[in-house]
Amino acid sequence: MGIRSLPRNLTALVCALVLASCGSSESTQEGVPARNLIIVALDTLRPDRLGCYGAERDTSPVLDDFARRSFLFKGAQSVAPWTAPSMISLMTSLYPDVHQVTGFPEPGRLGERVDTLAELLERQGFSTAAFTEGGYAKGAFGLDQGFQLYPTHKGDDTSNTSNITADSRLSSNFDRFLPWLEEQGDENRFFAFFQTYEVHSPMRAPEPFIQEFVPGYDQASEHTAITAAITQWNESRALDESAARLMQRHLVHCDVNALGKIEDRAAFMARAQELGAPLSHSAVAADSDLLSWAQAIYDAEIRYTDSQLLRLFDALEANGQAEDTVVFIVSDHGEGMGDHGLLGHGAVLHSELLDVVYLLHVPQRALEPRTFDFPARLIDVLPTALELLDVDPGDAHFQGRSLVPLLHGEDLPPAPSFSHAVSKGAPRHSVRQDPWRLIIDDQTGEARLYNLALDPLELQDVSTENPETVEQLSTLIADQARLDTALRARIGAELGESLIDEDTLRDLERLGYTGTDEED
Repeated sequence: MGIRSLPRNLTALVCALVLASCGSSESTQEGVPARNLIIVALDTLRPDRLGCYGAERDTSPVLDDFARRSFLFKGAQSVAPWTAPSMISLMTSLYPDVHQVTGFPEPGRLGERVDTLAELLERQGFSTAAFTEGGYAKGAFGLDQGFQLYPTHKGDDTSNTSNITADSRLSSNFDRFLPWLEEQGDENRFFAFFQTYEVHSPMRAPEPFIQEFVPGYDQASEHTAITAAITQWNESRALDESAARLMQRHLVHCDVNALGKIEDRAAFMARAQELGAPLSHSAVAADSDLLSWAQAIYDAEIRYTDSQLLRLFDALEANGQAEDTVVFIVSDHGEGMGDHGLLGHGAVLHSELLDVVYLLHVPQRALEPRTFDFPARLIDVLPTALELLDVDPGDAHFQGRSLVPLLHGEDLPPAPSFSHAVSKGAPRHSVRQDPWRLIIDDQTGEARLYNLALDPLELQDVSTENPETVEQLSTLIADQARLDTALRARIGAELGESLIDEDTLRDLERLGYTGTDEED
């Protein structure tokens, strides 16, 4: 039983026992609450690339098995298309305009008067620990509030994925996490947060995983050729078309500076442009062959990450914790894979970036796992977790809501989902209220409207044809802005200072957040 093998038919006696109320809301009807909580955040993971969400490629056998024994939410939404505001909203159940950790590239630090999930659970005697991989998931931006353990380790600032030039952060992160998990035993109540950048670019899964999706791929030969091209440029300022195209292909795969520093980089970029191989993500998105390559290595990253997750599920079973631990597996945002002519993430408020993975495993409960076509939100994770754990939030303020009634088959009307982007380009807000998504440019007031039922890829702006809908949804965004402002004042959510040190700056540069090439 447990994470990997849950019972599907419980006796009538057990079903009766679990109808007792859990907590003050009496909506969980689960009797004994779960003891522990694990949230796994898989950075930059698009749900539509997983088998359990309909992908054709075999990218996620472990997650697919987990999903069959869990609640899966289709259409789940993030609050932002990049990590810092998304993760803070996950941990506070507040929209970015309330917690204010939104600036790019310096998002600031979450104010101490804002309650986090870790703080709420620590006050109830939970052991709390977070295992992240740096970047915008570092504790410096406020994610560390309430965690008794939030380690950073040598290597976190020099690599973010695995290839022959750097060790895998994902594997070493599990190496740190799993011993802590074992130490908790089966009696201590705990909350663990695990985050990985493995799927984030540069996408460098171990070679065998790339070969599953790119047969015949030879990483050593490719790196040798790139190193030679860099050396030739540095020595003679010569760059031919084949080398430029290889460098272009390499953009989303591995930081070329890891294979050798490019001298006079501006001239190098200009020469590649002259050769018809501009070194930009938009150029990769516009080339069908390069885009197919990017999609393949993205899927390879998913397959590698998926294989590592089995370590967690096996550990929970071995430790005797599987029967008492609620597990959320979510992503913080998606990734542009040629959608709207873009690669990467950070600015646009379309489905490819706002749709997120949302899986919830509730052990030892008389609840039949099922799939919901329901727009759950990342801000709903915190209140849902508290209800499953039977933890009173006290006077903490949330903007999300518990989804536990849905798990019991009760009706829960969908709520609008609001998102905010400021990382690149003009600040924008959006609202999704099915079947519509409205995106508003904060500076110009330009509004774009999409009918998700008829146009799931959001390619056709239908704002002109639907002025009443634009007005209604614009009013929703304006009303939410007023609510956010009032709640921010009520909480006293003053933004703290988070100085980005040199190590963090280098880390963010490797993740593509601070460079001159476009991310989107």
